[in-house]
Amino acid sequence: MRFALPPVPAGCTVIEATLRLNAASATNGRTLRAIPLAAPWTESTVSWSNQPATTGTAAPTASGTGWRQWLVTEQVKAMYTGANHGFLIRDANEGPGNAAQSFGSREGSGGTAPQLVVTFGPA
Repeated sequence: MRFALPPVPAGCTVIEATLRLNAASATNGRTLRAIPLAAPWTESTVSWSNQPATTGTAAPTASGTGWRQWLVTEQVKAMYTGANHGFLIRDANEGPGNAAQSFGSREGSGGTAPQLVVTFGPA
């Protein structure tokens, strides 16, 4: 997923950034990672087999239903100074036979669309 970054207010810097996704279904006991993407992609052509490579540090969170949150402050700071290609959400132990996690999309109803919450403060 990718978000347009809000402009940084004059004299401010990113203090904290949190990625929030609402999970409709999950397999408990898994670790999910939000990893910055290294290349551009388009929603109409990306698939699991042609997904862009990732770059940088992964932010972890536990699997489960309801809102899942990743602290992505350092990743978002890097997006402000470099490229913003968004995030890939991946199970820490990705592979055949792993359980699935289902998240609400931007088209979802009931306030479950993905969110990137960026907090600014004095530089």
